[in-house]
Amino acid sequence: MGRSTQVKRIHFLVFACLFKEEPLYSPRMKRKRHKKRRAEAVSLSPEEEGRLRSLLEDLPRADPTEIKERIPRPRLALAFLEGLPLEGTEMVDLVLALKQAFSEKDVQKAARRTLFRLKQRGIPVPDEDTDGLPRFTPKPLAEASSPSAFIGPLDGFGSRAAFIMIPQVPAGVDLGMGVVSDEKGFIEFAYGRFSKKRAREMKELFFEQVVYLVETSPSHVATVLEASYVKNKSAGDRANGDYLRLRPWLLEKAPPLGKSPVYEVIPTETVDEEVPTESQVERLLAHDWMETWIIDPQEIGPLAEEIIKVEESPILVSKEQRANRVQDLKEDHLKRIFPEEKQRLLKGRLEEMAYLLNKVGEEPLARIALSAALTLEKEESSFRANPFLRRMVERSLAYYLKSTGEEGGQGGPSTASDGGGSLILA
Repeated sequence: MGRSTQVKRIHFLVFACLFKEEPLYSPRMKRKRHKKRRAEAVSLSPEEEGRLRSLLEDLPRADPTEIKERIPRPRLALAFLEGLPLEGTEMVDLVLALKQAFSEKDVQKAARRTLFRLKQRGIPVPDEDTDGLPRFTPKPLAEASSPSAFIGPLDGFGSRAAFIMIPQVPAGVDLGMGVVSDEKGFIEFAYGRFSKKRAREMKELFFEQVVYLVETSPSHVATVLEASYVKNKSAGDRANGDYLRLRPWLLEKAPPLGKSPVYEVIPTETVDEEVPTESQVERLLAHDWMETWIIDPQEIGPLAEEIIKVEESPILVSKEQRANRVQDLKEDHLKRIFPEEKQRLLKGRLEEMAYLLNKVGEEPLARIALSAALTLEKEESSFRANPFLRRMVERSLAYYLKSTGEEGGQGGPSTASDGGGSLILA
């Protein structure tokens, strides 16, 4: 068993082959053959060069009505016109806006030349008015397609995949994807802006590598990502840095949810107040998504070793004495394995699994998961009283014994199911 294979695969996916961010526009894109224009390049200060570079990289979001504010000086306007890529009707609007904003002869000449070149390439350019000047008429920006978001189920270590895709106007797509943990924060996360074609390719590759992904709301993904960031915000790694680039959009357009989305689709009052039965818990844990839901071997190991000592003890003679001692050990270790903070995390994981199971049409299992989550709200979840915790312990003990037996080359201690009378899984 062990850590989910979906997480291992994404490690390769996110960093080995994807995030080599490509600018949608470049100051020199399709311009290298125009030697004459390069010879006329305007001399700019370092500050102006930085501003120009930012303007050209931000072309997809450039608003013609604000161009004068962003390009306050004629010299910068000349350099901007020189570096403008000759493609797309949106370039015409920007040139016309500059032509109206600056009366300087050099800017007017550069604007007319750029308009002429755009027209040569088959891009529509408005006719001139009677005063000889083409007029720019602000047009409403086209609405971007709605963002899409996907989330994966949690593995037994609280890790899951997350993906969000945000179309931009007039071009480009923002992508954020990676692996997050409810205990450690970001395991891996990357964000960037890409062409629609490249974004589509990356989405397809991501979905090929991740076994399970369920479509959800951007706010749901924002909730998961923000919680991961808060968990380890002091880390100065790439994952946190990339998330900080995406975070302003998320907080404004897709603010995190106040509680798990499961309560929007399965109200608490509709869930049975009784704790789930042993058979119901068994059905839930038998689901493919729950395959890795076991207790860490380092946590369950000490309990297994103590139970083995009880079975071998010459002092506890009767089977009843041993059984009672084993139950006491499990009760004591349960408090160590699942302290209050761990139970809170487990409750959140079950709520998330309930939501995703409901999303894929498995409502009965979703209700069992939510019912199990609600039992963890009680002041004390004992081994005897909580069937979910009890089954988690039994399942993890069985896995621990199997793995240690295989590693040692022996069969290991017998279990109740072996018919050997073992009390470990009793």
